[in-house]
Amino acid sequence: MAVDSLDHLRITVSELFLESEEPSAAFLGRRILPFVRTLCLIMEDAMAWILFGAICRIVYVVYHYSWSEWSDLVVRNLFDWARETVPGVKAEIDRQTKEFAATADQVLHKDPQRALLLELPPTGRARKKIIHELQETANKENQKWKHGKASGIVYNDDHEHSQLLHAVYQAYSSSNPLHPGFWPKLNQCEAEVIAMTASLMHAPEPFGAVTSGGTESIILAVRAHLGYYGRRRSIKHPEIICSSSAHAALNKACEMFNIRLVVVDCNDNATFQLKPHLVRKRITSNTIMIYSSAPSYPHGVIDPIAELSDIAVKFGIGLHVDACLGGFVLAFSPDAPSFDFQHVGVTSMSADTHKYGYSVKGTSVVLYRNKELRHAQYFCYPHWTGGMYATPTIAGSRPGALTACAWASMVALGREGFEARSSRIVEASRAIAKGISGITGLKLMTP
Repeated sequence: MAVDSLDHLRITVSELFLESEEPSAAFLGRRILPFVRTLCLIMEDAMAWILFGAICRIVYVVYHYSWSEWSDLVVRNLFDWARETVPGVKAEIDRQTKEFAATADQVLHKDPQRALLLELPPTGRARKKIIHELQETANKENQKWKHGKASGIVYNDDHEHSQLLHAVYQAYSSSNPLHPGFWPKLNQCEAEVIAMTASLMHAPEPFGAVTSGGTESIILAVRAHLGYYGRRRSIKHPEIICSSSAHAALNKACEMFNIRLVVVDCNDNATFQLKPHLVRKRITSNTIMIYSSAPSYPHGVIDPIAELSDIAVKFGIGLHVDACLGGFVLAFSPDAPSFDFQHVGVTSMSADTHKYGYSVKGTSVVLYRNKELRHAQYFCYPHWTGGMYATPTIAGSRPGALTACAWASMVALGREGFEARSSRIVEASRAIAKGISGITGLKLMTP
């Protein structure tokens, strides 16, 4: 119908502009009305195609969305509606918020007698007094983790190693990687941190970046896959498949880039791993990446990277391995399963140098299999009135001292130091597991 209508329109338009001596009423009836009728037919065909596309989208959503996604959508919308329209709901929320705020100092272990500085002092304070105040409180607060009962907060308790990092930070406290020409040694340190980490993860080439932490590494990996797989394939509704134990930074990334997160529940199986056969069932033409963990933060289990790699290769999609927590432990554990770029389907990885890389807080490394993926992570805006603005990560200015500390930590420990520390961690975890197995009523969630 659409082809016939277009042909008819072409003939009608050509006839419309021919010279005619007919009366205006006859001209209107013979020339204008058929032209308008043809336009209506074309609009009718266009509306039919639009309606067909909408119906297909609705069917797709109904078929592919899980019950938990529908439930979350309904609950979230009902909550937002009730908060704004139902009398008393907003008042109750405000009441509970104020109630928590009143007890926040106690929950966060704050000193109720502390003096608060709410505006800039009229005159500067003496440097010795500033150092004394902060040193005194730091000595008290650091006791909370120095006794060894603070899991996942501080990873380095070696005093000499800490002193080294303090000295390095002081040396480069004014540096900024945004201006590599001013600090070429710092630029070299950043490249070497990426290269050393890439070597540990068996990357083909050292393509990557130093970031502010695991969250930024994950966000950048998602951005890179969105650009490389999503936009190049003109995917309008991109999707990422992950386990229910995936780090919440992935949720943050998907919310930022408007990506649908397809969650595979891992809580109803004995291993708490991401099941490959369930991943395969959830892959669609909109899938750009599979997200896996090595290990997962809640359970400490390693997803079956080899099987997930095969799936990623078969369907031509990305596979990210989140090794933020355990990357610098598994790389030095001989009996650990293979989890890195040795599998051809792995397209990106993340590993935190500020965890078991034993550096100060604020650095992580994101790695890519090829430079095209890394390039998709970058941001460049050439039309700014201040000149071309380009950054490899989310931040513009960055504290170069943190990168220097990451480099110093890795170089100071060397392979031998990392192997020794990883061995101690594995031995401690096995001792804890053995102790739990001897307690009646308790069992290990994972082997």
